[in-house]
Amino acid sequence: MSYTLLLYLGLMGLGIFIGSKKMSKEREYKWIPKIQYIAVIVLIAALGVQIGSDDNVVASLKEIGVSAFVISVFSMAGSVLCVYFVRKWIGLNKEGVRDNE
Repeated sequence: MSYTLLLYLGLMGLGIFIGSKKMSKEREYKWIPKIQYIAVIVLIAALGVQIGSDDNVVASLKEIGVSAFVISVFSMAGSVLCVYFVRKWIGLNKEGVRDNE
């Protein structure tokens, strides 16, 4: 088993352990969003380094870029259309309030 997999599993276990502890609902935990933000930045940076160090990815960047652009445009358009039709179907206006209320 790879050390990287063990590191991921260990960090996941640590997150589960910390997240499962009972936290006071009255107290505001201002440090949690900061930790989440830092974790997302670290993950994005690690992904960028991993992709940038792969010679095959860098060599085929033009084809990947066009494909990624097309997939992104159709994904966004599909998401917008689905949200539009579902909101109409359940009767919500732009503010998320039912039209008949």
